[in-house]
Amino acid sequence: MITRVLITLLRLVLLAGLRRSGPADPYLTPPSLRPIYDFVVVGGGTGGSVVGARLAEAGWQVLVLEAGTPPPLETTVPGLSIALYFTDTNWEYTISPQKYSNRFFLDRGGRMVQGRLVGGSSNMGGMLYARGNRRDYDLWAALGNPGWNYESVLPYFKKSEDFQGHLTPDTEMFHGRGGPLGVTPSTKLSPVSEAFLAAGRELGYAEVDPNAFSHVGFARSSYTVRRGVRSSADDWLRPALLNRPNLHVLTGATVEKIVLSQSKRAVGIQFVYGGQRLKVRVAREVVVSAGALASPKLLMLSGLGPAAHLRKHGVPVVVDLPGVGQNLQDHFNVHGLTWTVPPGALGNSNLLTAAFQYLTTMEGPFTEPLGDKTTAWVNVGSGETEWPDLQCHVLSQTPAFDFGLFTTTLLSISRQKYQSYFGPILGSEGFTIECQLSRPKSRGEVTLRSNDPNDYPIVNPNFLSHPEDVNTIVKGIKFGLSIANTSALGGRFGARFHNKPLPGCEGHVFGADDYWACYARHMGTSYIHPTGTCKMGPPEDPTSVVDENLKVRGVAGLRVVDASVMPTITSANTMAAVVMVAERAADLITQEWNGYSSRLHK
Repeated sequence: MITRVLITLLRLVLLAGLRRSGPADPYLTPPSLRPIYDFVVVGGGTGGSVVGARLAEAGWQVLVLEAGTPPPLETTVPGLSIALYFTDTNWEYTISPQKYSNRFFLDRGGRMVQGRLVGGSSNMGGMLYARGNRRDYDLWAALGNPGWNYESVLPYFKKSEDFQGHLTPDTEMFHGRGGPLGVTPSTKLSPVSEAFLAAGRELGYAEVDPNAFSHVGFARSSYTVRRGVRSSADDWLRPALLNRPNLHVLTGATVEKIVLSQSKRAVGIQFVYGGQRLKVRVAREVVVSAGALASPKLLMLSGLGPAAHLRKHGVPVVVDLPGVGQNLQDHFNVHGLTWTVPPGALGNSNLLTAAFQYLTTMEGPFTEPLGDKTTAWVNVGSGETEWPDLQCHVLSQTPAFDFGLFTTTLLSISRQKYQSYFGPILGSEGFTIECQLSRPKSRGEVTLRSNDPNDYPIVNPNFLSHPEDVNTIVKGIKFGLSIANTSALGGRFGARFHNKPLPGCEGHVFGADDYWACYARHMGTSYIHPTGTCKMGPPEDPTSVVDENLKVRGVAGLRVVDASVMPTITSANTMAAVVMVAERAADLITQEWNGYSSRLHK
């Protein structure tokens, strides 16, 4: 409770001086719903906002249904991004108890936050813009999905982007200008970031633009920010809603199921709004963009999924699709690798001073997410060296800096366990290095808890179930330690590693591979990038849910457009890839219906 109070006070300090300029918020006026639309998009998150706006741009009658709220004003402030994890702008999904990991977290699970507002996680996440590796997309194509190789999807990354930084002849061909999504390279090269990049050079790695030719190396972050303000999928939907009367957006609408005809065609949507159960019909297609956790849930509640599982929960089977909810992938992230430094060594900003600077000049630390997220992408395992299997980043504080006031809630760690490990360094200044698996081999699932649409699904990532993931993350931890042990980083700040043996791992020799494997099984959890649960694949793949055009198998007039369609997770944060998927999906849909004008009254 005290955490939420303090976060609210910080928000109020900033919001007192901010006002959204321009016309009134279009989301606050509910539309007069038509009985039928050309397209109904379920979910106004990252994918849904983009595809909904693009379809409206093509002239179709479009309805976007979003269960959450319009984006509150504080979402525009990059420095408040972490505060949004403590508000009602997210779905409080939980991870089911894990067999192989998450031992330090509440109920051996923890939080799995996802955006519950227009723009989805692009409006409340960390804003890091990273597309992944070209080989990620070439693999999608090689798995039987023509048109999804890197050369085919690069134009959609460029179409969506409004790059705000300097480009060189070597990087210009990879970036776009003038698109809806502002992307700005970090301009606050703090002492920690500067030292982290220097540590990379000391280890033999170049500084790279990870969204250009090479993805391997150390990189300063690019954020979805434009002129000090967060940019998100709302930058597609809001202008379209203001300028296109053929687009309707209804917030606070909880979709219960897709209405299917006897001939197995999507013909409408059933949803609850204002306490009433309503239906709208669709003339052309339903587009499901509810995210990698909610999209498979909706398909299953509509009778599309593993037959035995649906029958178990009393859901009539329309199409037996074994792959719905399977193939869950996420970036597994290890917390707690922490170094303390002498007071004042890092030169961290005073939050109140930074907030005042932002209010008065729209400059300073609050123009980006607070703390550092300078990143390294490397390959520590076997295989192609230019295809990272590990991502590490540095944070300019320790998990103990706040005495557990926020961190325990943010990470879902009990105060008892928190004190048992971080007690000796409570309140200390320092930095943390977190490493995550970029290309995990473990696979989990999303399943129904019941046939009640209001019940959250069961989310089981099955982290570290594949032994190669354990080997890779152990090598990753050791790589993270090597970064901090350089003279450029650890030596510069006189850093001391927090080498207290982790409770639960005392039986292993500290620093040995077995110890770090135990450490990872305790201190690792989701990096909040769930993907893959409505897998795109060829017809001969029995676990595929959608084809290369994102059409759901066995049903007409139904597509899925979000992170769930990824057959394999990208080797970087997933938001940029979801935007690309939605941009390409809008083209696929428009091309199919090109030449057919809307039959509906405009």
